[in-house]
Amino acid sequence: MLHQGLRRDELLTLPTDAVKSGFDRGLRKERFWITVKYNEYEDDPRYSTPGIKDAPSFRQLPVSETISSIVQTYVSNYRGRTGHSFLVKSPEGVTYMFNQITDSLPQSLRKDLQDQTGEDSISAHDLRHTCAVVRLN
Repeated sequence: MLHQGLRRDELLTLPTDAVKSGFDRGLRKERFWITVKYNEYEDDPRYSTPGIKDAPSFRQLPVSETISSIVQTYVSNYRGRTGHSFLVKSPEGVTYMFNQITDSLPQSLRKDLQDQTGEDSISAHDLRHTCAVVRLN
């Protein structure tokens, strides 16, 4: 989310094989990308069903080899077995993760966060904004 600028629900709609690769003859190296669109494999059976902001949305984002490797490691070693093809097991898990991150912040940083943003917690959308700022700079 931080490196690609994905919205929370875009992440949640990605299938496990979202990262693709191909050899770029011009650059003479392997290139990686994520295609962000509705999961073409199935309707979402999860309790909370996320959606892409614009239903016909389709975009491809370049991905570093490192990010590609991290996603593959997650799928192979940590995702576990599920009854669906979605990369992230549950939307609630993303919310839980951001709650854990917020709870781990020292009180002084939470005060700084409140003073600077008006919020007292970190959200998935914060990563999207941070990505945009880094890319623009």
